Amino acid sequence: NLQLNGGTVHFSNEFMMVNGTTNVAGNATINTGNKVVYFAGAFSGNGTLNLAGSYVPTFESSFANFTGTVSLGNNSMDFRLFGGFAGSTAATFDLGTGNSTLDAGKIYYNDTIALGSLEGGTQTAVTGSDTTGLTFGYSIGANNQNSHFAGVISDGSGSPTFVTKVGSGTLT
Repeated sequence: NLQLNGGTVHFSNEFMMVNGTTNVAGNATINTGNKVVYFAGAFSGNGTLNLAGSYVPTFESSFANFTGTVSLGNNSMDFRLFGGFAGSTAATFDLGTGNSTLDAGKIYYNDTIALGSLEGGTQTAVTGSDTTGLTFGYSIGANNQNSHFAGVISDGSGSPTFVTKVGSGTLT
């Protein structure tokens, strides 16, 4: 299990799988470097999880109990949320100001990923699934916060992507 109260965790193995839970209680950074890092355990906490590195961190993890912010800052990177359980109705997903992409990757059934709110600059993107023949989308806004996303939301390479705006906050 990881307890992140602040500081930076650097991954140095060529491939790393984190199976335990991760609690983000402070302003903490996970730096994947140029390594494959796969998170399978649940996330919780109300801190800020900053993502850095040049490779794609992959989350097949529940963010249901995470109420903080996932932030990419000014990094240029992709990160992947696999499956509807990987999202959070309460968390803010801030793709930052760099050339960053939130990618759904492969899905195995018709699914929707919840994003409590979505932020991002003009060079950011949200893409759908690589899997063909399934229905996939994002539900954005359940944390009722106003947010601004200036990037692009596009279909994945395998299927069309739908977006449902929920909650009382404004998404511009």
